[in-house]
Formats: sequence, C-alpha cells, structure tokens
Amino acid sequence: MTTKTLLATATVGLALAVTPAAALASDGLQVQDRCDVATFNAAGIDCHPVTQQGGTVTLDALFGSLVAGAPNDGWRFRPAKISLREGQPLDIAMTRGGEGHTVTEVAAFGPGCVPEINAILFPGQDPAAECASPATFTPGIFGGDLIAPGLDYAKVGLSKGTHRFQCMIHPWMKTTVTVK
Repeated sequence: MTTKTLLATATVGLALAVTPAAALASDGLQVQDRCDVATFNAAGIDCHPVTQQGGTVTLDALFGSLVAGAPNDGWRFRPAKISLREGQPLDIAMTRGGEGHTVTEVAAFGPGCVPEINAILFPGQDPAAECASPATFTPGIFGGDLIAPGLDYAKVGLSKGTHRFQCMIHPWMKTTVTVK
C-alpha cells in the first residue's frame, strides 16, 4: 500500500463527532496544516480547508519535505510547549488547514501509526506503542483523538507533570504540556 493510499484510508474517520468547546483560551493548543485541496483530494486524501490561510502546500511538496528530513512546518501544533496549572483544561482547536489530526498523549515522541511515513522519518523503528491499542489506533479510525477540520474540544484532567502529545498521522506535529 502506498503512503498516499494509507493516508487516504487513515483520514476516512474525519466525520467523527467531536464535542465543541468554549472559546479557545489564550494558552490553548492550535492544530494546523496547509493541505492544498486540489492535490490532496486528487490523491484520495481528504483536505477541506476551513480558513483562507490553509491550502498552500501541495501533496508532492509535503512528501518532498519528509524525504528531505525536514517535515513541512505548515503541519504543526502551536505552541510547542504549554504550561498549565493543575485543574486547568488544555483547550485544543483546529484553527487552520483541512486534514484530520490526532492529539494523542504518548510516552515518548517518535514514530506515529502510519507505517509509510514512519519508514521515511523513522527508518527501522517500530510504530509508537500507542498504535498497538485499538482504543488509540485502528486503521482508518483514530477514535476519540481525531479532530476534524474546524472542530475543537477541551481535553481536561491532566495531572501534575509533563505530558507529551503528538499527531499519530503526522508524527512531527507535537507539543509538551507541563502541569504545575
């Protein structure tokens, strides 16, 4: 199966319902991508930009950046580090772009759940341990972690300590949340 085909399969779950949250707090996490509608959709990968700022990176340009070892920074979590007080919710919002993403807590940053992307970015490494759990990853469906374009939700109940979150589809998208 090609990377493009696997990504198309992985994004089938975009229609999953996500509970809308109140307005995004200034200390929230923004989930961004810049998929180009024409090239992504032509390859069978859902891209539905919800803002005018998305849609500038072609599929070939994205894969070219992966092969070059410098993933396109249009796909990112922003900010890369967040500090919260205990009991304060982590607000997560899809603010730009048009692909589905996950915000999955991981033990350590590294490979995601898409083998073909892992082969490019993390050659010889096994998929993330979180990919083995059907609750976290089932091919084509990313469970409750999937954020469809334009939707947002609040993830609450983080304990004191350091929490690492990454997109299991696009594993270079990551952030660290420190709860004090």
